[in-house]
Amino acid sequence: MENKKQWKLKRDSFSKLLLYFKDGNARTFYSLDWSHRYDKQRNRELGLQRLRKIIELHKSKIKVAIVYDCESGAELEKHSESSCEA
Repeated sequence: MENKKQWKLKRDSFSKLLLYFKDGNARTFYSLDWSHRYDKQRNRELGLQRLRKIIELHKSKIKVAIVYDCESGAELEKHSESSCEA
């Protein structure tokens, strides 16, 4: 059987999203930068689109949403409660 490399979220994602909810809870999401698990290429923009979709899905419950670059730790985007409701 051929041994193919699979992508792993924490190890291979370009970005991560930290969501802070109005009720005090927090969640971390990692970007899914590939279309299937044995895909040869990663696409940073695809992963960011999927993270923005998560923000849109939870916008009524979010206090702050921050997108970070996993490699450098730099903040890429920040959405506050007021910007999510707009």
